[in-house]
Amino acid sequence: SVGGTRTKRSCRLGNALRTFVQRYDAGKEHYYLYSQPLPTEEDQDELVRELVSDSFQSEVLDRLVLNISTLVLFYRPWCGWCRQVQPVFKEIGKKLGAKNPLLRVARMDTDQNELVPGVHAVTNTVPTIYLFLPNQSSQPLQHTHHA
Repeated sequence: SVGGTRTKRSCRLGNALRTFVQRYDAGKEHYYLYSQPLPTEEDQDELVRELVSDSFQSEVLDRLVLNISTLVLFYRPWCGWCRQVQPVFKEIGKKLGAKNPLLRVARMDTDQNELVPGVHAVTNTVPTIYLFLPNQSSQPLQHTHHA
């Protein structure tokens, strides 16, 4: 019967989900982030680093313990406002990031990458700029737009 088939499928799904949660809690399963491939060092711009989900931890969060802050532009390539802010952000990288070993300037395409869990940043509205500071890794400072 159709109802019996649905019940069996939902029971199997429930068991699979329960098993996954148990394995996750035991550290045997890990979360998956949608991420572009890691850029090579040769592909990196010296003024504005390109971040992807798989590099966010090492490029931003792990550097906070070394007292290195990171200014991050979250953008989408098709967004007109994002394209307008890119040259300004590159200029910020030139004036601040290149001369200051304690500040990095970076950007992340939010269409192709997810933000790592535990970081409280709203990236569904772009362009969005956050400053990640030492001792505030999960609560970065958001740039507020003023008209």
